[in-house]
Amino acid sequence: MSLLAVRGISKFFESTGVLANDDISLSIDRGEIVAVVGENGAGKSTFARILSGLEAPDSGQIEIGGTKLRGGEVREAERAGIGLVPQHSFLAEGLEVVEAIRLGRELRRFGLFLDRRRMVREVARLADSAGIELDLHSRVGDLSAADRRHAEILRALARAGDLLILDEPTSLLDDEESARLFDLLRRLAARGMAVIFISHRAAELTAIATRILVLRSGRLVADRGASDYGEGELPALMSRSRAASPSRDPRAAGPGEGPGSGASGAFIGEATRRGAVVASAEGIELTVARGRATLDFEICEGEVLGVVALAGNGLDELESIAAGLSAPMRGRFELSGTDIRSWPRRRLRAELAAYVPSDREGRGLALDASVGANLFVFEGGQAAKPGFPPVMGPSVDQRRKVEALSGGNRQRLVLSRELARPRPFFLLADPSQGLDLSGQTELSEIIGTRKNEGAAVLLLSSSIEEALRLADRLLVLYRGAIVWECANSGQGLAHELAAHLTGHSRVQAMEERP
Repeated sequence: MSLLAVRGISKFFESTGVLANDDISLSIDRGEIVAVVGENGAGKSTFARILSGLEAPDSGQIEIGGTKLRGGEVREAERAGIGLVPQHSFLAEGLEVVEAIRLGRELRRFGLFLDRRRMVREVARLADSAGIELDLHSRVGDLSAADRRHAEILRALARAGDLLILDEPTSLLDDEESARLFDLLRRLAARGMAVIFISHRAAELTAIATRILVLRSGRLVADRGASDYGEGELPALMSRSRAASPSRDPRAAGPGEGPGSGASGAFIGEATRRGAVVASAEGIELTVARGRATLDFEICEGEVLGVVALAGNGLDELESIAAGLSAPMRGRFELSGTDIRSWPRRRLRAELAAYVPSDREGRGLALDASVGANLFVFEGGQAAKPGFPPVMGPSVDQRRKVEALSGGNRQRLVLSRELARPRPFFLLADPSQGLDLSGQTELSEIIGTRKNEGAAVLLLSSSIEEALRLADRLLVLYRGAIVWECANSGQGLAHELAAHLTGHSRVQAMEERP
């Protein structure tokens, strides 16, 4: 008997007129890691919310371990052994991590008194078995995006006994953290747990999944073993409007179609084109560097500079500095020769600099406002000019609340607002998070257009794949210092990039010294 059996699940949202899930039926056995893929808005997150009790289906039946669930009740799902790592955090920001993880499942002595020591001990044991390092006494609101995701994973593991559902779990994790998560999921599957893994990242699917399910417009259109899909077949199944073709390297595109492309379609990198300097880091010292190093780099007209780093190496701090949100310990970030913090805020955001933050919900969106309000109003209350065009959608009712959008459409909304108009400087932090394959292609083409118009683009990324896809020139940040710089010559750099990101190249260099 299958662990999970789903029969005829459907969900229609009257407020938006969207049939999010349409007669979905499937079964999952213990020990399986099943990937669920589909374009933004295909119904993946709705399906995860139904399984975890956050949404009630309009019709259909869910059974786990042979027990039928009524649906629409989180505690019922948790009692049945279902745990969810949501795309958008459920954690209470004012609580300590250990309190947020055990919220609603506190341990008590004699049924009355909170047994805090035992709670800390059990969560610490869970974190250790999961290979997650986290300060359990820190406040949730003070956590980095990656650490918050780790806390969500621990919260789900504390509740899940049989089925763990992860909705875009690696969108805020770097490659090394993602690899650790995959190892954890394999261990859980080996113990008999079933895992549902929702992701847009094609490389992850073959790395972790035993089966891949494809949702399109709310319907299940394919269910096969991960190795049974041919090259280019997944993108074709995910989209009704796109022919089957492998995702293309934007540097091989025509004029204006992608970063690093020119009239001949040849790669344009550091050695072949440098315009006037638009933005620069001047002697910036990051906290993680502890006085050992400073950052000095320039970004020129028509250039995409990619700064790549794993979590904890200063990328988040550099983002805040380059956005003008915080001052460095030492040094300055300049835009058009002036310290970015000296520019009037309204002029900076409306005329000079676009900003796509890594913390999309915290810095990029007002979740309780409408799509239209988020799309057309800039920071500081300055409205955009009439006719300001969305460039990546989302193609949804602009009266709809942003909190009702899928993660991918939230990202499209931020990108639409920030990339729609030419500006001298674009700061893009993990811009591909949550985007499906078509969205990644659109993003590459739009960045290429802005670059060809003379914009300088600073790409901050924890993903080697994203950096190689979008950047002309690459810097690797390790412990707050630039340890490697090169022109982007393509996927052949991936192995060397990984060595520098993890510090292995530095260790090897020390070992090779006479």
